[in-house]
Amino acid sequence: MGAIETLEEALYFSTASFTTIGYGDIVLTREWRLLSSFGGANGMIIFGLTTALIIAAIQRFYAWDG
Repeated sequence: MGAIETLEEALYFSTASFTTIGYGDIVLTREWRLLSSFGGANGMIIFGLTTALIIAAIQRFYAWDG
């Protein structure tokens, strides 16, 4: 769609947005800025979900072991 020049830059931008690091060395044009904020919000949600699942698995393991 022409928002980012190469696949490498697109993956880098997506990863930086998803992990909410957001370096800012690659920025989207005005029409695509909202998409990048959704990527960052999605990354925070997935991080929280993953943390909750890991904690639940650890709790189940220790309850089963003891």
